[in-house]
Amino acid sequence: MLWTRRALMPAERGAPLATNRGPGWRRLSGATRALPGCGLQGASAGAPTGAEGGSRGLDEWNLTVELPARGPRASPGRRPGRTLRRASLALLIAAGLPAAAESVSQWLDRRANPPPGRMVAVGGRRQHLVCRGQGTPTVVLDAGLGGPWTQWARVQPEAARFSRVCAYDRAGLGWSYPGPLPRDSRRMAAELHALLQASGERGPFLLVGHSLGALNAWVFAARFPEAAAALALSDPPHLEAFPILPSEKVEQESASVLRAGRLQALAAHLGLVRLYATVARPDGFLASTRALPAEVQGPDLATRLRPARVFTAAAERAALRISATEALSTGNLGRMPVVVVASTRPDGSDPTLRLHRRLAARAPNFRLVAVPQSGHHIPLEAPGVLVREIRRLLETLREGGPR
Repeated sequence: MLWTRRALMPAERGAPLATNRGPGWRRLSGATRALPGCGLQGASAGAPTGAEGGSRGLDEWNLTVELPARGPRASPGRRPGRTLRRASLALLIAAGLPAAAESVSQWLDRRANPPPGRMVAVGGRRQHLVCRGQGTPTVVLDAGLGGPWTQWARVQPEAARFSRVCAYDRAGLGWSYPGPLPRDSRRMAAELHALLQASGERGPFLLVGHSLGALNAWVFAARFPEAAAALALSDPPHLEAFPILPSEKVEQESASVLRAGRLQALAAHLGLVRLYATVARPDGFLASTRALPAEVQGPDLATRLRPARVFTAAAERAALRISATEALSTGNLGRMPVVVVASTRPDGSDPTLRLHRRLAARAPNFRLVAVPQSGHHIPLEAPGVLVREIRRLLETLREGGPR
């Protein structure tokens, strides 16, 4: 601190401090009594004392304080905060543009492919139900894992020639709204039962399920025996392929699949699934779609690319072991007719047929039909075999055969 003496004009006495900035220092001047806590009434280092330094002379002293000079201002390009903000903005734009484009594509898909069936209100959600034909008992078709009703496009029109046939989209698939987790057979069977009741369709029903849909049909028949007349199961999963695991292990396995499903759904939001399906790997992703009749290929692809469908397929896969356990824990189906249509090796020696035959212990009125010329997707590769077996079951039921 430096003390300098000058005479104050009367107008300056008691005036507030003024600040004059110079390069590298500041000068604070004014009546020193306006500086609170400066301690001038005592002996301050370098301050005048005695006759000149009494209270009478306080108005005659200025205080000059030298402050350290500021360094040069950082240029805008060197500020890390601004760089980070710009990078974040660029990232948001890079992610937002594809997401916006995908949203527009999905909107166009929905306009071009409205639901061909009825949207039925069930438990605060809406589910899609497509029914064709006339006659009883009504046939209900349940598709494989992650599959919309279009999987039955080669079966439903043929079977509808001799009975009423309904296909539907499970919650989160096709045109149906998403449903709660877990997506296990017990929940899906209950949702199907509620859908059929809300739609006004009358049972008992002949339930036809493919793959995961076969597990759902089995659990449905066990839980709601009054609503099930017979089962036709297309290449159901081998229940023995799902050994019982500790509950903690099952939960970890399920959580891992769900995490992957959420990432896949995010990729679908960003348009990456559409890019993969139509540009990168069209032969692999579109194989099942191209196996459909031409009139349903567009709707099938449109629903497969939706984020809700992508996540729901993963959720069904995450609960697959739970679904198998639920099917294994069901009781005997009694005299209910059950037909299993299974793909085999060309010579019919596939050892997995022995696993299917173990179902006979739970369904005494059981019949196994081998399809050597087909792969797993029997509804698309050998639909005629399924249609034939559906018709045989209908004839048995109409003749008053066992339920």
